[in-house]
Amino acid sequence: MVQIIEDSVAGPTEAPHLELYVYRSPRDGETVMGYLCSDGFIQAGGEQIPWISTLFGVPVEDAYLRTLDLARQHGVERVWLNDPEGLFPAASRVAPASPLFLRSGP
Repeated sequence: MVQIIEDSVAGPTEAPHLELYVYRSPRDGETVMGYLCSDGFIQAGGEQIPWISTLFGVPVEDAYLRTLDLARQHGVERVWLNDPEGLFPAASRVAPASPLFLRSGP
């Protein structure tokens, strides 16, 4: 089960998590973008899992779904949605096609 953490207090914990950073495009200041950032590996279930971060310039919806998919594939239970400007509210997110996702936060 993947839990979406939306506040900075709950985000960086000792439990393995992925961080999805949300920001405005520097090109036009309007488009909302996102990228997966973290240390480049996850230690989950006793194994180390490497990944390649999504590149800058990925639409936030794509980055969100890719991050959730990666978390689900590798048993990571938390995704920290680091969205300091509130650009990607829960109401605008595509619901993953699985009952294994929960949301935590405002």
